[in-house]
Amino acid sequence: MSDPVFMSAEHVAAMNAVLAADGTVRAACAALAKQVTIAYELSDGPGGATVYWSIAFAETVRFGLEPTAADLVLRGDWARMVHAAKANRQGQVEDPAVLPVGDVTVMQAVAPVFALASNVATLPVVFPETGECR
Repeated sequence: MSDPVFMSAEHVAAMNAVLAADGTVRAACAALAKQVTIAYELSDGPGGATVYWSIAFAETVRFGLEPTAADLVLRGDWARMVHAAKANRQGQVEDPAVLPVGDVTVMQAVAPVFALASNVATLPVVFPETGECR
């Protein structure tokens, strides 16, 4: 079986399964003052479509691929976000140039839980072709 494409339905399902089974992530979520959802609205995705990603911090951390109500929406370019994610996997820092809309304080509140979830659920992936990054 080959690695899933980054943020594909298969990748999201695999991450969610790992996160749902991890007690440390569930415990970290339980310690949050409130449930939080962060959404990404990324323009110019495959076929010119808008791509939606979400991260809900509730009983556990759960990723999604549908538009959703969120405490914070990060708007940007899909290719630039994919490039930044790939660079991060390679130990580099690349600015995804997202525009935050909503309660930016939630980022600080969930940062430790997100870091834990990232350590638990970073799985091998294939990054999609994005063309030139703007």
